[in-house]
Amino acid sequence: MVLDTGLKGSHMIITGGTRGIGQSIVATFLREGANVSYCARTVTGQEFAEIKGAGFGDAVGTAVDVSSKEAVVEWVKKSGEKFGRIDSVIANGPYFLFYLAAKFCELLMKYCAHIESL
Repeated sequence: MVLDTGLKGSHMIITGGTRGIGQSIVATFLREGANVSYCARTVTGQEFAEIKGAGFGDAVGTAVDVSSKEAVVEWVKKSGEKFGRIDSVIANGPYFLFYLAAKFCELLMKYCAHIESL
């Protein structure tokens, strides 16, 4: 019996997605068929090149300074536009967790309300 996680085709956005726990989280979602927008201070775009093909999700990496509200807002908007939705957010990083998480959630709520009104 195969476990269906229901993640295929969903869209996750993850900060700090190129190393450590963040990298493992991105890879796991991709293997489950989710599309993932990830950011970090430096991104090559090839971090998850080995996870491609039928049944895997698409990964889009962006270099973002998460201490900049404007940079985070722009990244969230572009990520949502790319995949047409945002299903889940993982704020992986101490600065982001303590300062921007509330603003990030507020932005997501506005984005989701905008999408539902279309």
